[in-house]
Amino acid sequence: MARRDEQLHIGLTLKRLRQERGWDQAALAAASGVSQAHISAIEIGRYRSPKAGTLARLAGALGVSVSVFFPDLPEAAGVAEAMAYWEVRGLPTPEEEEFLGLLRDPEVGPELRRLARLLKRVKTGEGARKPRLKKGGP
Repeated sequence: MARRDEQLHIGLTLKRLRQERGWDQAALAAASGVSQAHISAIEIGRYRSPKAGTLARLAGALGVSVSVFFPDLPEAAGVAEAMAYWEVRGLPTPEEEEFLGLLRDPEVGPELRRLARLLKRVKTGEGARKPRLKKGGP
């Protein structure tokens, strides 16, 4: 596969997987920890070669192997990339695995992703409003 074709394949595959789950880019960003801008750039083929760690985080959030982005490579290549990512990051804790499972759940995931975006905005102070205190105590 030519380099540009590979870039487009990665982006189109990412977009297809995301849409199959009914997620927008913001939902995938919340689930994976990869910025929405970065996801958009990958989907349109702007990056020559997304980093293995980035693809591993996206694949993990989507519940697929990294090798799905590289159909012409043997399965072992995707496994090696995923292992390299987890070697640096460390394996997910049981709590992280449970949370990722909830994010993937079609009934619970959308609400969790909405709450994650809300918490992120509050944490960064983006659009946060100060709570009003009731007169006369709690």
